[in-house]
Amino acid sequence: MKTRHALFQLSAAILMALPAGLRAEEQKPAGQKPARQGGAANRPMLNPEARLKMLTDKLSLTPEQQEKAKAVYAKNVDALKAMREDKSLSEEAKREKFTEMRKSEMQEIQAMLTPEQKEKMKEVFRERAGAARGANARKPEAK
Repeated sequence: MKTRHALFQLSAAILMALPAGLRAEEQKPAGQKPARQGGAANRPMLNPEARLKMLTDKLSLTPEQQEKAKAVYAKNVDALKAMREDKSLSEEAKREKFTEMRKSEMQEIQAMLTPEQKEKMKEVFRERAGAARGANARKPEAK
């Protein structure tokens, strides 16, 4: 039961941490494409190096863990790029695929963490989810 609860919390945190661009598209009128602000380098949570640095800083990863995490993030870079450029997929399908890829990554990352690091990771995601909820609560409603 604890495992299911933890997995649910992790999934919720991942969904809350989705890039703002993906969530913002839901608010756009039909047929209107969002403006792009550059590549993955401008979106740190899509940039494997930035994600690795964040994990290392927040969880004090060992050099061995850093190498494993780097490999996990690197294997999805090409798949994510191909998915973003795939015109045959709807935005909703892309979001679902993106979410599944991130969930799989997080499971692999969690498997290599110590129990203390897993707890710290949950704490970090709770903080980020709370910050995201707070930021969304302050936004005025679109009219």
